[in-house]
Amino acid sequence: MRTLEQLRLDNPLLTPQQMAAWDRWTIDEFGLPEELLMENASRVALDVLRERFPRVGAPGAPDCLEGKRVLLLAGPGNNGGDAVALARHLLDNGAVVLVLTTKSPEAYKGTAQKHLEYAQKAGVPFGFIQIADWLRPMDQLPEEYGAADREGFCDIIVDGLLGTGFSGELRDDYKTWVQAINKIRDRAFVLAIDVPSGLDGTTGKPSPVAVRAHATVTMEAAKTGIALPEAEPWVGRLEVRRIAIPRAVRFAQPVQRALLTDAVASLVDTPDPAMHKGTAGRVCIIGGSHGLTGAPVLSAIAALRAGAGLVTIACPGGIASEVKNGQPECMTLPLGEGTVLVPEMYSELEERIPGFDALLLGPGMGRDPESARLLKRVLAQENRPPAVVDADGLFHLSQRPSLLGMLTDRDVLTPHPVEMARLVAAVDTMDESSAMERYTENRIALAEGFAERFAPCLVLKGAGTVVAQKLAGNDDPTSFLCPIACPELAIGGSGDVLAGLIAALLGRNDRNSPPLPAACLGVYWHASTGRILGRSVPGRGAMAREIAHALPQALKELIHAHSQGHHDHGRGLG
Repeated sequence: MRTLEQLRLDNPLLTPQQMAAWDRWTIDEFGLPEELLMENASRVALDVLRERFPRVGAPGAPDCLEGKRVLLLAGPGNNGGDAVALARHLLDNGAVVLVLTTKSPEAYKGTAQKHLEYAQKAGVPFGFIQIADWLRPMDQLPEEYGAADREGFCDIIVDGLLGTGFSGELRDDYKTWVQAINKIRDRAFVLAIDVPSGLDGTTGKPSPVAVRAHATVTMEAAKTGIALPEAEPWVGRLEVRRIAIPRAVRFAQPVQRALLTDAVASLVDTPDPAMHKGTAGRVCIIGGSHGLTGAPVLSAIAALRAGAGLVTIACPGGIASEVKNGQPECMTLPLGEGTVLVPEMYSELEERIPGFDALLLGPGMGRDPESARLLKRVLAQENRPPAVVDADGLFHLSQRPSLLGMLTDRDVLTPHPVEMARLVAAVDTMDESSAMERYTENRIALAEGFAERFAPCLVLKGAGTVVAQKLAGNDDPTSFLCPIACPELAIGGSGDVLAGLIAALLGRNDRNSPPLPAACLGVYWHASTGRILGRSVPGRGAMAREIAHALPQALKELIHAHSQGHHDHGRGLG
């Protein structure tokens, strides 16, 4: 079984600045020439196109790209150099190519200039983007090309205008070119190299417009901006391809961010043949109140579907029958006789808590101040197992920030954006709208900043959930981004299912081990379930209970995909 550290090394998530540092270390310290890296980048871009346009017919049939008319747009930097080198390979594969440059060829410098010279010697035709007729984009082809090739529309557009180093706002001329590409993208396949031009490689936001690519091939590792789900309208299918930067660079220039992929299936434990219900994980869900009995039941179903051996819902005695009727497979622990959790009920919990392997605190707990006092007593118990705090439990933490100090590095917090804003506002003494702005600006940085200050593992839910925790021995928090965004999961009760799932995974852990691997597996597993529901229950018709019931099928598909060598990151990352 692979470790989370191995998964982080295999799927790093870089800022543009970190990628530049990797390139520079490879060239200066390792000795690989930049010219070779650019050649490799062009070849993997060619591979992506060949996969998009596969060979038709028996072996020996014409190459898949033969006869394809390809317009390549090359800016003055290394991104443009990649496009120019790709043009040479396309020409060798029988494609009809035209490179439009933003400057005269003589103005190109460094490695990009070398590859431009190679392309010129190979016979690649060049033109100027400033005089491009976007309705007749191949017009600048030399006369020796046939009339059909010169006057016809292109089949493929390659965006090599701007690379990962772009930030700020596009110049007016670049805006014009980007908008022209977007107007004709319904007539040609658009491939962006490294990052769609105009898209910020850190934030994933257009500045103010960006190329809307059908696919983006990014080199060596995904960049933060293009991996975010909100960048998908511009990125399209995201392909991550290695270009021979040595693995040693990942150790010499380590990054603490990574992407979650199907490879998280390697974190799944193989069940012990001698396992019984007492060794499969005992989960206690403390929650439920008048009118809020569904949340703990949904969490219990999810925990059972995730493989927990025994699940107990500790709830007010006045609603215990209602809770039991919601899910007969789980046990109930009635507390007192009322319908609200109060601190006096702790006496009935104190001796039972050490017998559980994991706690889930908050689903349906309600917001009565007395419930917060019970929560405090549970958190303060020295011999308690790891806990997931969700829903109303998070509300009570935001109202009493001192409770955050009672959480340990074995615990997990699972806030959605509003709950996160409430927590941040409480600990930073700001209003919730300002905290929400920080979330909107950069939720990864927000999650990492919170993990820097507080011990628990943070699962910041949303379209592109972030999992972050500061591990022992590390200077900075380790964070993982789940790039899957499934509208099927945007429904009340979905978070209760995720919390129950993570609690079940914690229940199978050693009590002293960090919860980060379980949280990462739970988040990606839950997100993958949304994709199954998108197929089986279209139109967002799935209910939260169905999310829980689909968990076993999702895990089966996840394990199968990983065993077949598929490394899908939710948007076709390879």
